[in-house]
Amino acid sequence: MDFNALAPLKSLSLLAVLFLSFSILFFSAYIFLYQPAASACAQSGLSVVISPNSDAEILDAMSSAKERIWLEMYLFTSTEIADKLVEMKKKGIDVKVLLEKRVVGGANMKMCDYLERGGVDVRWASATEFQLTHSKLIIVDGRAFVGSINLSPSALKKNREIDVLIADEKIVRELTDIFISDWEKGA
Repeated sequence: MDFNALAPLKSLSLLAVLFLSFSILFFSAYIFLYQPAASACAQSGLSVVISPNSDAEILDAMSSAKERIWLEMYLFTSTEIADKLVEMKKKGIDVKVLLEKRVVGGANMKMCDYLERGGVDVRWASATEFQLTHSKLIIVDGRAFVGSINLSPSALKKNREIDVLIADEKIVRELTDIFISDWEKGA
């Protein structure tokens, strides 16, 4: 075998090693300097809530309420969440629920009756202001859940759903203002 014929490969492999070393060094520095998205979310007062099995996190947040639990929800059929709201209302927490009346099958009608019997303040979302109120918003004191999670057993325990739990004061204030405006327009 003529080893002189391999000389160009030797310099090529040296270049490849140098390139790889530079790449590793560059990307390591990049990762070190720019934190991963999850860390950035945590620092910005955001966290991700994923279903199936988001019910425990939502119930824990509700259980920790000191002042208020306000919901604006398209579909609400979870008796477990409803029972928690009634319990928190009895403890003196301000509980308000704004529901969409025009849900197929009238599922929210039963929930409205159930919550009202438990002392929870319930209103129907405006039928004239919006075609539908399709929001999924839960405000617990200075935090807010926003995303795709309806308060139904399927959404909480079976479906792929994603919410963002927001603790940023400015964003939560804006969401609270939206809720108050929608609440005032409700019936």
